Amino acid sequence: MSTNKNSENELLVSLDLGTSKISVIVCELSPEGSMDIIGVAEEPANGMKRGMIANIDQTVEAIQNAISGAELMASCEISGVFAGITGSHIRSYNSTGVVAIRGSEVRVDDINRVIEAAQAVKTSSDEKILHVLPQAFIIDDQEGIQDPLGLSGVRLEAKVHIVICNVSAVQNVLKCIQNCDLEVENLILHPVASGHSVLTEDERELGVGLLDIGDGTTDLAVYFEGEVHHSVVFPMGGSQITKDIAVTMHTPTMAAQKIKHHYGSAISDTVGLSDLIELPSIGGNGSRTLPQHYLAKVIEARLEENFQLINTNLIETNYKEHMRSGLVLTGGTSKIAHIETLAERIFQVPIRLAAPRYNGNLNEIVGHPRFATGVGLCEFGLYNRGRIPELTGAGDLGSGNYFIRLMNRIRGIYIQGSIAPIPARETWRPKNRFQGEY
Repeated sequence: MSTNKNSENELLVSLDLGTSKISVIVCELSPEGSMDIIGVAEEPANGMKRGMIANIDQTVEAIQNAISGAELMASCEISGVFAGITGSHIRSYNSTGVVAIRGSEVRVDDINRVIEAAQAVKTSSDEKILHVLPQAFIIDDQEGIQDPLGLSGVRLEAKVHIVICNVSAVQNVLKCIQNCDLEVENLILHPVASGHSVLTEDERELGVGLLDIGDGTTDLAVYFEGEVHHSVVFPMGGSQITKDIAVTMHTPTMAAQKIKHHYGSAISDTVGLSDLIELPSIGGNGSRTLPQHYLAKVIEARLEENFQLINTNLIETNYKEHMRSGLVLTGGTSKIAHIETLAERIFQVPIRLAAPRYNGNLNEIVGHPRFATGVGLCEFGLYNRGRIPELTGAGDLGSGNYFIRLMNRIRGIYIQGSIAPIPARETWRPKNRFQGEY
């Protein structure tokens, strides 16, 4: 766990490895259990592509620079991070496990066994389980149980959401982080982390879709009855829009990125036909002017195509009917003007544009949709502090964590372990608890 030079309070640190930026957020935890952000730093992610490591050296350098900036701002020494993960290699599905209850009431061992039974599914040789997210438990014919511990019955059933990832992709992430002499506290899927920072409890219970639109990926998660039931990572995002602008308007990529943020609109009808923008030409051949309406047309076409693809996924998987609270948009690309209007037209559900709900120190910096994952990673650590041994430093860190054990073995420090036991009754809560390879 990271330490503060000027305080005895515990720190939580998030590391968001995005396609266009790497951000680090340092949070100080008060004795009362609240969270206060004391350090933020961002670096361009030159070594990332669509949420995955493309160049290890460049990524390590970017992480080190971001860590140094956050340490300087927070006056602390960072030793461990909660890291986010995304990429098209991620896939997920729902599963069910059933066991007979040993004895007259449900014990911790019964819950361990039913979770293990639910995750006993076939994966390819290059895949491993990232998360097993419990949704609900059933005892005999009684459904919708969130905490089965101590209840009487004969048959225990668990419904879970399983997230699977590519071994090599995660090894590359861990290698970069550990090459910076940092300990990986946990790896968390981006939309799960973002959900902690932008969604309300009512939205989770009634049913809501979360669309985290980044630069290289768009992460979708559908929550209802308080838990994740559907998650997908689409290999598309803001960088596609930037490339479309650069190609169609014959301007350098950096210029395309700037005009997208300053003059872009997701609805072309909102831009006057006489409004002009000045942009440089490729090769330094001077600047020229083009209609801003043309820029909006390019952005609208790409976003509409992406939203249609996501909407098709929701319809085909029958999860759109569960989004009774609508769809929440977050992520850096969600700040394009009028994007919620276009989304409402495509998805035909209520749309809300969301930034992290954090209102404390440095809110003027992190109160932006692009920090949804970073703040959510900190809130995940805060929410689960004291509930999972792996997150508190108690016991064997390698226990139940395949990838970290693997990296330790590569470095000659292999730690033997199996699936981590569920904590004792007084600290264990099934809701939002992560169990599996992480």
